[in-house]
Amino acid sequence: MSSSAPAKPITVTNKLLAMKFLSEFILIYPIIPIMYEQRGHVSSEGIGIIFGLGLALSVVLEIPTGIIADKLSRKYVLLFSLFLKVLALFTWITMPYFTGYLLAATLFALSEAFESGTLQAYLYGALDSDNKRNFAKYWSRVSAMIMFSYTMAYIFTTILGINYSLLLILSIVPCLLALLVGLSLPLDKVAATSIEVKPKVLASAVSHIKDSPQLFKLIVGGVVIVALAEVMIEYSSLYYHQVGVGVRFIPLIMAGGNILGAISFWSLHHWNKTLNKWQLPLLSLFCLFFALTFFGGTIAAVAGALLFTRYIRLLQVQYESTIQHLANDQARATISSIGSFGSAFLGGVIMILVGLLAINNSVVRPIRIFLIGGALIYFVIQLGNKYKSNHLSAIDAADPFDKPI
Repeated sequence: MSSSAPAKPITVTNKLLAMKFLSEFILIYPIIPIMYEQRGHVSSEGIGIIFGLGLALSVVLEIPTGIIADKLSRKYVLLFSLFLKVLALFTWITMPYFTGYLLAATLFALSEAFESGTLQAYLYGALDSDNKRNFAKYWSRVSAMIMFSYTMAYIFTTILGINYSLLLILSIVPCLLALLVGLSLPLDKVAATSIEVKPKVLASAVSHIKDSPQLFKLIVGGVVIVALAEVMIEYSSLYYHQVGVGVRFIPLIMAGGNILGAISFWSLHHWNKTLNKWQLPLLSLFCLFFALTFFGGTIAAVAGALLFTRYIRLLQVQYESTIQHLANDQARATISSIGSFGSAFLGGVIMILVGLLAINNSVVRPIRIFLIGGALIYFVIQLGNKYKSNHLSAIDAADPFDKPI
């Protein structure tokens, strides 16, 4: 596709929505750590190692994959990410033990590293100048579609029951369909203008972050909040199981949480500025509510984790959207990957520690400690560097929500 005939942004967005729905329609997702425990007889320490070491590879590859996406076609980087995900699912089927699970986690981490930053940069680059101002709306709706896909997949998991082989096979099919949709995406502008000589991508990214205090502070705060989201996403099913929920009903509970997430993401542009204005008071409120649920039963434990995680995910989407407005075009994916590098590293460390600190093979208490502690650290960071006012200034300057799609 040439730059003289750009793709219509709505068409590209619809294809990305379809691709993400299919690629995230993975029925095994809500019970991954339970599969490790029951099918592979892996201990809590082993589960923590699988999560942590999988993310360790993601840490190593986050920035290199971002550079690749800024130098080559982001479309093909996204397709390679999907291929790795299919390969990981196949590995889970054929190697149902610790080594196989670790290998699959490595492939998943590699897939995530290639997609991280690339998907956002591809979407941003596909939009014209007017629609770039609406990027946060487009991106929040991509996030909503992911949540909707999770919801539908988890409902199917509940209906089908806990048959690991069947769930894995049915997870591969939609990923293959996502590859077909991805092939129909137009080449992005990076690939279309590949003749020109470009500066060194990493040097450009680091220089831009160094020269932009807003971007630097955004990345620092984002590292903490994304790490917390990653930890809870990976451990959520095991957490719910260990606070008293039956395995078969865990996907249904997670589907309910994802419905809340999908609705909030889809409508985020209507109340984004209000959410920014009250970000820290709301974070304090959700932290307090989550802490109070520690003293309740199963229902309270589930409700506290669901609501706390939903709010963290909203902060993550805001972070990912705003960083695109502040990044420069030549190193857009690399800048996103630098933030992902930090959050993957921190998240990996926490995941390993959660497994090592498990009490009687239960990860409930360490998860609670790290989530509350991490949220408080994020709170202090925001107060200390006056990030809130800078973040609002960046959003108001970009004003991404004042035009309807």
